[in-house]
Amino acid sequence: MIDFTFSSGATPVHRMNPVVKAVWLVCIVLAALVVEHPLVLMLIFVATVPPVLAAGIVKQWAVFIRLALALGIAVVFINTLAGSAGSQVLWDTGVNLPLAGSVRITLEALVYSLSMVVRLLAVISAFSVFTLTVNPDDILVMMLKFRLPQKIAMLMTLSLRFVPVLLQDAVRIGDSQKSRGLDYNSGNLPVRIKKRSVLLLALLESSLERTVQIAESMEARAFGSTRQRTSYNNTALDKTDIGLLVILLFAFTLTVLCLFTGEFSFSYYPALGNFGISAQGWAVALVAAGIFGGLFLMPGGKEKI
Repeated sequence: MIDFTFSSGATPVHRMNPVVKAVWLVCIVLAALVVEHPLVLMLIFVATVPPVLAAGIVKQWAVFIRLALALGIAVVFINTLAGSAGSQVLWDTGVNLPLAGSVRITLEALVYSLSMVVRLLAVISAFSVFTLTVNPDDILVMMLKFRLPQKIAMLMTLSLRFVPVLLQDAVRIGDSQKSRGLDYNSGNLPVRIKKRSVLLLALLESSLERTVQIAESMEARAFGSTRQRTSYNNTALDKTDIGLLVILLFAFTLTVLCLFTGEFSFSYYPALGNFGISAQGWAVALVAAGIFGGLFLMPGGKEKI
């Protein structure tokens, strides 16, 4: 069974200061959200792959990517049918819907949908690297240092811990039910849904029980009784970490400047724009992608404890 929870490691990605990884995540997500050019979006997604390989989390990452692709197929299907704008018609279905008008598939809508899928892949890939290589305790310490309210920070940290555990519980309960002879894949669709409802009920019961245990544990440790708290983990930045942050912010600044100068702009409607990028734009895109992808391979500080 694949473990989706954080596990410590000796890789450069695991040793990197969690603050640097948090800033890297923000830069990747913001760049993916504001860039419109599909080729640059693809470069941003590709830049998230080297950290995955360096951290040795390919199996866990692949599961998240498959889920994103499944969601992406739905995005392409719905958006291509709903977004009938565009000058190059690939297929006119001949169906007229109220308010929506004629349903047709255009090249512009298809390219736009595929670009949205690449954007989704880049965001999910970056988040998977962050979640699988950063100790949730470090995330809690970072949020408290940023003056986030203690209860909100604890809630967000518990949520990050809870989702992978929930996936593990689902696999464990499913295997347990299969060992008792329950076949989820037999029967028609209503029968399969009814069988999987057993899994959902057991998963809900397990989640409620774990919630009560966490609440009792927090109460036994007098959570919230004082504002001054100590932490076993230390996320302080050293000179190397500061240098990496400067390099990272430099790459992000170059990306933003190209957005303002129109290097990374792209028009989807009413007709597709030019896919070409100037030599200066390519240089900036490759440098930024190289920094985003190779940041964790640079000399970093020791693991903070």
